[in-house]
Amino acid sequence: MQVEAPTSWRVWVPAGKYILGDPCYAVSDAPSEDTGRDLWCEAGESCNWWQDSPVAIIMVNGKSYNILGFGTAYGDGEYIGSDGFSYPVDSGMIGLVPAEIADTLTYDGLDLHKPIEFTRDTLCTCTNGIMKFGEIVINTRE
Repeated sequence: MQVEAPTSWRVWVPAGKYILGDPCYAVSDAPSEDTGRDLWCEAGESCNWWQDSPVAIIMVNGKSYNILGFGTAYGDGEYIGSDGFSYPVDSGMIGLVPAEIADTLTYDGLDLHKPIEFTRDTLCTCTNGIMKFGEIVINTRE
């Protein structure tokens, strides 16, 4: 028996600073000091690679952090948000990584993700590949 992930997710994200984009570009693949394991693998394994939940959990310096990842409609590629930013995707998802633990990456001088701040708890949703992160909408169906 195979259970499919729902086509709609709703996640309340606490106020704070985040990196918006493909989480694989912002979560280090270096070994965690807490577990000795690759942080990206630890995140993926915590939620069955975002199939069981859009929220992964990792430990960094003894503190637990949540990583949000919504699957895109068509996998990898580049998706334009309502903010005009181009979000490159290499893991088939777009999401949020807490800024205090995020790696900041560029490729050929282009940012791979965007800083974002929520001043209050914010509902983030994904319905059939259309994602909302506060005021930013990223339609991965087009």
